[in-house]
Amino acid sequence: MNSAADKLVLYRFFDADDGLLYVGISVNVWARFSQHRQDSAFFPEAATVTMQRGFASSFELLAAETAAIRAEKPRFNVHKRQKPAVPQPTLKPPVNTESDGLLTGAIKQLNTAGFTKRPAKGSHTRWTCSRSTYSVVIPTHSAKVNSDIRHQVNKAIQLCQNECEDT
Repeated sequence: MNSAADKLVLYRFFDADDGLLYVGISVNVWARFSQHRQDSAFFPEAATVTMQRGFASSFELLAAETAAIRAEKPRFNVHKRQKPAVPQPTLKPPVNTESDGLLTGAIKQLNTAGFTKRPAKGSHTRWTCSRSTYSVVIPTHSAKVNSDIRHQVNKAIQLCQNECEDT
C-alpha cells in the first residue's frame, strides 16, 4: 500500500441507517478523517465509512468524487451537486457618452459651488445650495440626463451665488 494510487482515496460516510452523509477525497485519508472529526457537521451522525482506492491520477479521483456526489446526492455535500453554470456575459446598459459627460460635469459643477447631495424621489438626487435656498434635481440614471440639466444646474448655481451670498 505504498504506491501513489493507494494514497488517492474516495471515501463515503454513512449514518446508522446506511444513509449517505458525505463523499470526499484525500491523499492522506487518516488526517482528513481527523479534520472531519473536529469540524464537520455530519461526523456525529457517521456510523460507517467506505474507502475506494486505485485511481490513476488526482484528476481521475476528483472526477469520481464529483460524479458520486451528483449521482448519490449525499446529505452534507452541496457544492458539487450541480454542474457549474455556463458563465453568462454581463449585460451593461448602452453607454451614452453625451449624457454621461453632462451628468459628470453637472455633479462636478455643483460640488465646486458648494451644493450638497441629498436623496430625492426614485432614481433622482437633489443638490441643495449651502443655505438650502436653491436646489436642482438630477436623475442619477445617465440615460435620462439631457442638455436641460446643465441649464438647470447653471441657473441654481447663479441664483445661489447672487442671492445667498448677499444675505
